[in-house]
Amino acid sequence: MADLTELLDQLQAAIVPPTTAAASLPDPADLAFERTLSRRLAKGLDQEALRILNLASAVLDWAAPPPAQAPPRTELDPDLIREGIYNNVVERVEPLLEHADDGIEKHLGIGKHRNAHNGPLGAKSPAEMDERTRQKAKHERLPARLLHDASIDKPQKRFSLRTRVAIPALDDDGRAVPLWKPALRRKVNALDADDDASWLATELYEPTSHLTVTTATVPPPYTRYAHPYARELAALVAPPHFLAAPTKPEPHAPNSFDKVPFEWVGDAKALERLVDDIRAAGADGHKELAIDLEHHDFRAWAGTTCLIQLSTRSKDYVIDALEPTVRDNLDCLNEFFTDPEWIKVLHGASSDIVWLQRDFGLYIVGLFDTYHATKVLGYSQHSLASLLAMYTDFEPDKRYQLADWRIRPLPKEMLHYARSDTHFLLSIYDHLRLALHDKAASSSSSTADEPSPLQDVFDRSRTTSSIVFSLPPFDADTGHFDSGFLVPLSKQPGALKAYATALAVPTLPIKTGWGPAELKLECLRAVVRWREQTARDEDESARYVLGVQGALQLAELGAVGRIRDARDVMQALGAARGGVSDVVRRRKDELAAVVAETVERVAPALAAQQAAGGAEGDVEMLAAATGASVELGLPAEEPAVRPAQGIWGDATTAAPVASTSAPVSVSLATRSSFFGGASPAAAATASTSASGGILAASSTFFGGGGADKGAGADAKKGKGRASAHEEAQAAVRRVHEALTLGGGLGQTLQPKLPVAKVDTSAALPSNEVPLDSSTLPPTTDDSAAVPTALSADHAYVPLSGRIPKQPSAASSTLADAPAPKHAAPKPKDSDVIVVSALADKPKKRRARPASEVVPETAGEGDEPLSPRARPPAAKKAKKAAGTSSSSASSSRAAAGSITPHDYTAQRSVLDAEPVGKTGAERRAQEKSARKKEARAEKLREGIDKGKGTKGIDTSEFGRAPRVNNAPKKGNATAHFAS
Repeated sequence: MADLTELLDQLQAAIVPPTTAAASLPDPADLAFERTLSRRLAKGLDQEALRILNLASAVLDWAAPPPAQAPPRTELDPDLIREGIYNNVVERVEPLLEHADDGIEKHLGIGKHRNAHNGPLGAKSPAEMDERTRQKAKHERLPARLLHDASIDKPQKRFSLRTRVAIPALDDDGRAVPLWKPALRRKVNALDADDDASWLATELYEPTSHLTVTTATVPPPYTRYAHPYARELAALVAPPHFLAAPTKPEPHAPNSFDKVPFEWVGDAKALERLVDDIRAAGADGHKELAIDLEHHDFRAWAGTTCLIQLSTRSKDYVIDALEPTVRDNLDCLNEFFTDPEWIKVLHGASSDIVWLQRDFGLYIVGLFDTYHATKVLGYSQHSLASLLAMYTDFEPDKRYQLADWRIRPLPKEMLHYARSDTHFLLSIYDHLRLALHDKAASSSSSTADEPSPLQDVFDRSRTTSSIVFSLPPFDADTGHFDSGFLVPLSKQPGALKAYATALAVPTLPIKTGWGPAELKLECLRAVVRWREQTARDEDESARYVLGVQGALQLAELGAVGRIRDARDVMQALGAARGGVSDVVRRRKDELAAVVAETVERVAPALAAQQAAGGAEGDVEMLAAATGASVELGLPAEEPAVRPAQGIWGDATTAAPVASTSAPVSVSLATRSSFFGGASPAAAATASTSASGGILAASSTFFGGGGADKGAGADAKKGKGRASAHEEAQAAVRRVHEALTLGGGLGQTLQPKLPVAKVDTSAALPSNEVPLDSSTLPPTTDDSAAVPTALSADHAYVPLSGRIPKQPSAASSTLADAPAPKHAAPKPKDSDVIVVSALADKPKKRRARPASEVVPETAGEGDEPLSPRARPPAAKKAKKAAGTSSSSASSSRAAAGSITPHDYTAQRSVLDAEPVGKTGAERRAQEKSARKKEARAEKLREGIDKGKGTKGIDTSEFGRAPRVNNAPKKGNATAHFAS
């Protein structure tokens, strides 16, 4: 004990330094980011990772060397380790842990070593330790070796051709000939003595699927062999001893496993003894057999039955179905299985019936399924474990239900579990028959036409025994059966519904990726087909080759172009459930090529379909490119396309406009705030146009449009239409002039309203410019006068000139002007807003008392008067001067052409500096600064004015916290200019 303690201390001391070093390593996410920044760092990390991996592999090989008969181990795969998959490491570490557990049990004298010695002083008794182990085992997971033993060679390689399930080629459709022929060599217990070969008949089978309702599709029919005992099952009648009321069975003794004989049937001689024992039991009048199977379907394409458990009233048997000499002769049990006098008791027999037919050619005639009995009796639970809990004191360990039953020799615990499935089943059969008889006796509503509860269970069981095994073809079109793409599609939330919707409505504009001929679904089709083909080539189950989640992951990533090579496949499957199998690791390049080729084949056709808007020809091209034989519904007829001419300029320019009817006449917009008005000729042309398109009108901003402008120019000016370059320069000049004059683009582009005659000699407000009569166009209608010359040149027009005002009674020079027909336009969100500095806005000031008015001129040496201190007379003079200069500049602008604005020479209004402080504000700021400087000077000198002691510098401390309920100070109201 002292040596062991010292060894443990040494091990702990050796483990602490590497653990501390590992804890100080950077986070994996940070390390992955740093790899992207430095190629040298990434290369160094890869080299170190490979070195550590080789060291770990060498340590594992040294600690757990492979047995002599096992193949040599390969090195640990770096790709799997990087993706966090350590199956190979676990397989090597498991024997070490088991060896350690065995050593501890040997030291303590417990477990299988409890008889070696009594163990240390104070240890629990062997019975207590066994009970503790049993209770603990119920909550622990089985070792990985019992769940899946990767070192087992495939036993199906040793089977005879008759008992080995033939794997059809993937290209065979299975419609002309059956895919699977029954393994039955001769038909015993036939209803007709001469019926020796007629039972090998074929039929066209139309399967059903639970996905038919969702997808509105049905699986394809195929040819199969009919049930050899179909006639016998149709004429089956329950034997008298089955319908007789049984006596209440005796409860099982606690040690019934020790009292009831048991035999392992592992060779041909043991199988012969089994047949003789069953015959002897039948001669004694006990014609009941309890049957159960243990199956393995993870490392075989079609699955393999590994064990057959049989129990008579006096003995239990477990048959090794993997032994070739036993497996090839198991059809001898049809002597009892097809005899209607023998009642075969099974629980949930639908799968067992199929496996017996497929692997051994065994058929059941005269079945009693205890599952159907629980249904007829109305039990709340229907499992075998619930029946054992109800009628016995035995509690099975359900962990072994998923064990690898190919293991030979079987561990004691697994053999005990397999035997328990049939050991109590005949006793349960007696209890259920008694309950069915009691129900029939207590039921008063039953009629003569209704079967008794016992007969009802017998009829339901006969339907179960009529199930026929067959190998369905690979359904690449509709995706049904276990090998189709509908199974993984149903595991993805919302994917199956999206596929069904797209299948039912081919013209649905919403694309989910799971519709027919879409990238995701086509990638999934290709991956599922590759998985099925590979599973048949390797004789592995499809879920071992590639799990459902892995197939969906490859389909989704492949549709977005992220599966390009084998490394992408490993990364995608490393994060999926199930990880990467040995088959995928060996054929990862092939799988990546399948996904990449599918994307290259489908993507161009899909893009062409989308570009063509789903035309009929594109759908046919896409179906041909994808190779899908699913009948795709053609999209609805697309609306006819007609050209609309002259919307944006040239009348000959065509633009696609959808229309589902004949061309209709569209009225021409005669006026536009942005594009201007249309000439009468254009309006006439539009109204009589055959195409009914909208023609471009004359624009105030962009100028005239189409041939009408050129015609009008020729009529008025006698010259042809200006070039496109000149028109563009003119448009740019007009924009510059509009921005320069300050009127804004929004004001320039406002619709022109009628302007009444204006008397330019009358006095105008000080902020407006008098109009020159020479700038007004001649007009015969005073109410419709429009300043077209001003609009064309973009000269500035005051607001009073553009929107006439109502004349007042006191003073008005517009007494003879008619009332305006239009109100001023309301501002819109689309109007251009001209931003100016706040200094340009007029400020409202309160009237100051006369005592505060300062002289007009400042004395010598005084500060310049601030704007607030100027007298009213000075303000009026300045305002008048500004008005006169503004009027003169506006008149010049209206009379002549305006020089284009140079933005580089004049400061933009958006860059205006803030308004400077007034004199009073500046003096207050200077006073505050002088006080702070004086206080700082005193603190530097260390003199406090009140106490005469050295002061404390509080310049780094903030002010005291504000009291929320105290009255606020320093608030000032401000008014913004309207």
